[in-house]
Amino acid sequence: MPKIVLEHVTKRWGDFYGAKDLNFTIEDHEFITLLGPSGCGKTTTLRMIAGLETPTSGRITIGDKVVFDSENGINLSPAKRDVGFLFQNYALWPHMTVYKNIRFGLENIIVETPKVGLDGQPILGPNQDKVNGIKNLLKAEKDPAKKAELMQRLEKAKNEKVVPVTSGRHLTSQEMEERINEVLKILKITKFRNRYPAELSGGQQQRVAIARTLATKPKVLFMDEPLSNLDAKLRGEMRTELKRLHSTSDCTFIYVTHDQLEAMTLATRICLMNNAVVNQLDAPLTVYRKPANLFSADFVGNPTMNFIPGEIIARKGNDLTVKFLGVTAVYHAKEEINPIAELGDKVVLGIRPEFLPIRENGKLQGLAYSTLPTGMESTVKIDFGGDILSSVVFGSIDYETDAVIHFDIVGDDILVFDAASKKSIALGNVEIKEVVPIVRGEDEEPVASTVELVNKEENPNAEVQEGVLPFKDRTPFEKALAASTIIFMVLSIATAVVLLFMAGMNAAADTKTLDAMLKEMNLQPTDENYVIVQAAVLARATTQLVFAIIVAVGAVVCGFINRHINKPRRGFVKGLILSILGIVTFQVVPGILLLISTIRSKKAK
Repeated sequence: MPKIVLEHVTKRWGDFYGAKDLNFTIEDHEFITLLGPSGCGKTTTLRMIAGLETPTSGRITIGDKVVFDSENGINLSPAKRDVGFLFQNYALWPHMTVYKNIRFGLENIIVETPKVGLDGQPILGPNQDKVNGIKNLLKAEKDPAKKAELMQRLEKAKNEKVVPVTSGRHLTSQEMEERINEVLKILKITKFRNRYPAELSGGQQQRVAIARTLATKPKVLFMDEPLSNLDAKLRGEMRTELKRLHSTSDCTFIYVTHDQLEAMTLATRICLMNNAVVNQLDAPLTVYRKPANLFSADFVGNPTMNFIPGEIIARKGNDLTVKFLGVTAVYHAKEEINPIAELGDKVVLGIRPEFLPIRENGKLQGLAYSTLPTGMESTVKIDFGGDILSSVVFGSIDYETDAVIHFDIVGDDILVFDAASKKSIALGNVEIKEVVPIVRGEDEEPVASTVELVNKEENPNAEVQEGVLPFKDRTPFEKALAASTIIFMVLSIATAVVLLFMAGMNAAADTKTLDAMLKEMNLQPTDENYVIVQAAVLARATTQLVFAIIVAVGAVVCGFINRHINKPRRGFVKGLILSILGIVTFQVVPGILLLISTIRSKKAK
């Protein structure tokens, strides 16, 4: 049962972060769920710990073994990390029975046994993982000074005697048989040992996949949404089995899901992620009762928490007088408010649906917007001054649309969030003092909705996703390409200015030449030759002006190219091609045309 430690682990592709500066510890025999919306980085994090994805930087330790270290070049393969993986797809061999599917994984296991000296003590040797890591760094390093430093580190690592020397062997048939019978019994599929996968239900196939993974006795079991292919009833049954399996096995479980119900019911701790960073890492009930920010509060809980915008109009110690939706109430915080809230501060009250009970003598009044009975409980949507609030009523009830409903705000777990930072600042209860009904026009929008409030939360990855990767963080190729487009853009602007100046000077000179030619040839404005010469002069000036405009447009295109190449690396080739096309289109071609135009103009003279 190893402890897993992630230190400053980052994974990025170009300017997009899959995981950003992750720092957390998974304790022995924990059941951790990585929870979050699609694209938040939970599967990337799982794959990095398992060794299926190589982090960009950071350090990962499983037990006493460093499995990844960007500074020392260590990156152990999944086979050397002693982990098991359970996928969404069961991946069972269709031509093998349950027994053979489980045995297949055991046939490839190498059991490491420490070597012992004559004195009965383990024989120690160098840390081969560290040695190989430094060798990898040496291959990639080109700086002679750094190479010399790495050589010294390599020699030191080779001479260190810190790791027991082991010898490997395969499992015997008897050992494999014992392990197979053990997992078949644990997962209650002994009677299916001679069946083929096609003869099993989805839940039974999933149990076989789990048995195959557990038979290898991994220290860590990774599960990537393993229940998503099952129907609702089977998912409920498998959640029960997985939780019991965790309590009876010696494995640390790491489970990826976007289903908050799975996270709440299975985990000992939830790692809630959004936009490649960890928002909160706590026990399920702590995440539910004391969310760290608006995102945590909104994502966990069904029905979702009610978010009501308000303003602090008075304060006395830990008591805040808050005005919201026409209601004036005193908020009694249980603990010191952090950060300190001041008068006039905008806040958001977070109220779980169970803390809005419907009562005949309730102080607040609204209209039944919609009722959603499920049998054991009913979710009631209340229109309160144009804002829709959610309440949960135990038992079956179904209000008529627009029926008058009275309700209260109760409980000691009412949250207050700072509207600016979106962080939770207090936990307490609400005492209603005054209610002034809100009257809105037909076209007037409510103050805010739950979705709007949460969507306004800052995205730690937004600057990276929508903006430009900082210059210092780019690779040498990225820096060179960006610098070349900037230089090209400056040259294009300068060339456009010069061409515009030349076009004006040439037009003035040609006008003087034309006047002299007309006087010498004694031509009149009505003569045909006069018109031809005047058109030639005008065409030359117009051509130079057009070329100047084209080059100026080229500068704008270069600005676009410079932004484009700051996208992920897969766009660099396209950016390079666009840069070359820009040079050819807006520099070479206009230059050649301008040269031809000048030569023809001189011949015309």
